[in-house]
Amino acid sequence: MAGVSKVGEVETAMREINRAWLEGRIEGREGFLAGLRDFFRNATMHDFREFDHQIDVAGNTAVSSFRYEMVYERAGKRYRAAGREWLAVWRTMLDLDEKPD
Repeated sequence: MAGVSKVGEVETAMREINRAWLEGRIEGREGFLAGLRDFFRNATMHDFREFDHQIDVAGNTAVSSFRYEMVYERAGKRYRAAGREWLAVWRTMLDLDEKPD
């Protein structure tokens, strides 16, 4: 994957995750990693570009997104993909029981 940034590698991983979600449910860490390994073993990244980075924060939640364009080859076929990826991060505390000492 010469010339592909770490962010590009993450983008590729996120695209594979999305494919897995569309095809069905992934359970557990190993299922998640198996999908990533499959893509990295069987695909060749030819080009990746990211742009239009945005980060929005509201209270305890942040959403980061960016647009991308990429060209990769898999199973002898070349694909061009474009879209927007996003990642939401929030903090939630459940069943908190806190009392003064």
